[in-house]
Amino acid sequence: MIRFGILGALELRDGEGIEVRSVMAQPRRTALLACLALAGVSGFVRRDLLMGRLWPDSPQDRARHSLNQAVYGLRRSLGLRTIVSRGDEDLGLDSARIQCDAATFETALREGRREEAIALCRGDLLPGFHLSGAPVFEQWLETNRSRLRQAAVSAAWDLVDEAERAGRMADAVSKARRATALSGEDELSVQRLLRLLARGGDRAAAVRTYEAFARRVRADPGVEPSPETKALIAEIRGPRPDSATASSSPPSSPAPAAALPRQGLPLVGREDELGRLEGLLANPHSRLVTLTGPGGVGKTRLAVELALRNRAACPEGTWFVPLAGVTSADLVPAAVAQALGLAPGEGDSGVAVGRYLSHRSGLLVLDNLEHLLDAVGFIAELLDRAPDLRIVVTSRESLRLHTEWVLPVEGLEIPSDASDDPDGCGSVRLFTEAARRGKGVFRIDEGNRRSVGRICRLVEGIPLAIELAATWTRAMSLDEIGRELEKSRGFLARDFRDGPERHRSLEAAFEHSWSLLDEGLRAVLAGLSVFRGSFDRDAAGEVTGAGLADLAALVEKSLVRRLPGGRYELLEVIREFAGEKLARDSGAEADVLVRHSLYFTDFLARLRPALAGPEKDDALARVGTEMDNLRAAWGTATGRGIQSALGSAADALFTVYDCRGWHGEAEVAFRKAVEGLSRVPGSNGDDGSRASVEGILLARRGAALHRLGRSAEGRGYLQRALE
Repeated sequence: MIRFGILGALELRDGEGIEVRSVMAQPRRTALLACLALAGVSGFVRRDLLMGRLWPDSPQDRARHSLNQAVYGLRRSLGLRTIVSRGDEDLGLDSARIQCDAATFETALREGRREEAIALCRGDLLPGFHLSGAPVFEQWLETNRSRLRQAAVSAAWDLVDEAERAGRMADAVSKARRATALSGEDELSVQRLLRLLARGGDRAAAVRTYEAFARRVRADPGVEPSPETKALIAEIRGPRPDSATASSSPPSSPAPAAALPRQGLPLVGREDELGRLEGLLANPHSRLVTLTGPGGVGKTRLAVELALRNRAACPEGTWFVPLAGVTSADLVPAAVAQALGLAPGEGDSGVAVGRYLSHRSGLLVLDNLEHLLDAVGFIAELLDRAPDLRIVVTSRESLRLHTEWVLPVEGLEIPSDASDDPDGCGSVRLFTEAARRGKGVFRIDEGNRRSVGRICRLVEGIPLAIELAATWTRAMSLDEIGRELEKSRGFLARDFRDGPERHRSLEAAFEHSWSLLDEGLRAVLAGLSVFRGSFDRDAAGEVTGAGLADLAALVEKSLVRRLPGGRYELLEVIREFAGEKLARDSGAEADVLVRHSLYFTDFLARLRPALAGPEKDDALARVGTEMDNLRAAWGTATGRGIQSALGSAADALFTVYDCRGWHGEAEVAFRKAVEGLSRVPGSNGDDGSRASVEGILLARRGAALHRLGRSAEGRGYLQRALE
């Protein structure tokens, strides 16, 4: 077995452990081997991609000849069957003959073997490796370095969370130290390690860890730990217990925030907003606060930080309810019940939630409510039934309730045009943190201070736009980023007078990314907007025609995320932007929505035998991964009266609801399906008897009502189904 090491150090050894110097001495052959090793799940890379990546300035014929020569050389050095072909255009490695640590790492992550994966991480991908005259390869290398580093760090922190939940604090601290080292000791990881040490009662170790980190940071003249880190260590140091209390047991930690999403960057520049929020929530007359603002302005991030900082003030619970994937206001109570950890039961979810919270003092965060404003009645009733409950909502528009206090969230503070020292501005601090995450090393100095300030002004301090701009530091200079943003910003600001100026800046950031895509990638990105939550490669291909190369290109451009398990997702604001592009062509939008609906209803129908057999648990797990997409697909089939989809998926969908105990959601889904089918004369995609499909839907609604204890009402629908 040939061993190819590219994590932390470059080495290539044959089956006897002897270094293969004939390959190592030729950088392009080494680079080709690395590209093939990181080919992904398919295991193959197209020849034209390799030619463009490794010989970008050569004519096509010459580049193909150079690639063939490199492949020939590798086969001669490593064995004829080490490099394999698929057809005329695809190349790959025979994993039975050559083992690459980076490929093994990715496989282990996909299969959930995180400890094994992390053990392979000796450092960054090909550290110090450079290929002259190949900027596309250099960008590919930097992107994959960042991707693998982030995957390792994420997996390492997942192991920390597992150890902490199991009460193994010493193990959690040990794993947190490893996660911090894998992250390159970025400041966010150091902060998490400090909190964990303090929570475990080892304040002295937390102080030592901070001091070591501060010494490393201060090795660069003029650089200091962030104000957040300094405030954290000051809180940890705190007042020393005196002798009278030293022997007493330490106070218990505040209840942890339940299901709060992990944040990639520290919150900066929001001290005023946090102060106002905390003041409002401390007032018994302002128990409902809505954070409003455009997508990407940081509403969710602000709400999460508020929840984290107020755990001690909410000892009975802090709950976060993500609503972006919820398709109907009727389903909001069920989503809240799930976040509260209530066991599914027979009855109204709203009543169960009200009963559970009626005697509790806590904080409930409802995130992304703008498309579910019909749920305001449920929210108002909840406030009436739970007098000690506080609710924070994030939405693009207010709820328009008498009890509501609205806090508009705008862009971060930006430096003035004449500022020579913008470092203290929240927007500049965020850009610095985001650039460090992408490049590993980035700091403000005399040479780039004005350029960073200019970028922050061009995007008007919108946090998401700042983060998107910062990702380009991997491939462009700061001045180039500024020039590109300035072009797009001027174009977008030309005619849009019916919206806030800050929204134009976010559109400018997205339009800039959009303008760099060819027509094929634009169509793919627009089509991907119909997915809800994450999706896999097969679904993307069937629904949008996206190939692996298309998805990889969108991942490299930071428009699509590739998750550690091999699935993909769009940030919600990017999905909305792409959806607006798709909606401009109503025919294309209808085609993609129908393909999405047919794909996922067919997926559900094919699982029906497994859901009724010994493989039920595995089938339910697969359904759980796709639940947001299944809800959206069912909603499309309902709204458009796609009879074939409704008929084929109804039984499997009801089985899923029944197994999970989600009978309230089942009643809503089948009620709307019956209504939708009745509104569409003749129906679309008529593969059988319309009456038969309607009967199935009525029967399933009747069964759901029976499960909910409304048997008399359910019996009427069952009778209609028989008829």
